[in-house]
Amino acid sequence: PYTRARTFCDLIPDTAIWRPMNRWVYEIIRRVTDARRDPDPVTVLAYGRQHAATQSLDPTRPPTAGQHHRLALHLAALYPHPVSAAAAANQQTHWRCTLVNRRKEPWSSPPPKSRPCSV
Repeated sequence: PYTRARTFCDLIPDTAIWRPMNRWVYEIIRRVTDARRDPDPVTVLAYGRQHAATQSLDPTRPPTAGQHHRLALHLAALYPHPVSAAAAANQQTHWRCTLVNRRKEPWSSPPPKSRPCSV
């Protein structure tokens, strides 16, 4: 949720990020979390269409189509495999089961996916 991202935004100032594209993404994420929305790639890209980077030549004007395209490519590199909340929960359960089964049999090979889990 946006609260986790908001925590990072509260702790880390924009000026701590020195790469221009990363700083722009961070500024957009800050705007998204200020609006109490989750900073998923689609939302960040949508906000990026309207909000230029503070270090751009004219930060009062929206980004050009070329700048927005570069932002989209940069976001694609930052979010190579977007994860939904349900997929994250499934992955967490899988790893928890793996750890529980490892504790039961510490020297065995990794458990097969069909192995029952007691978690």
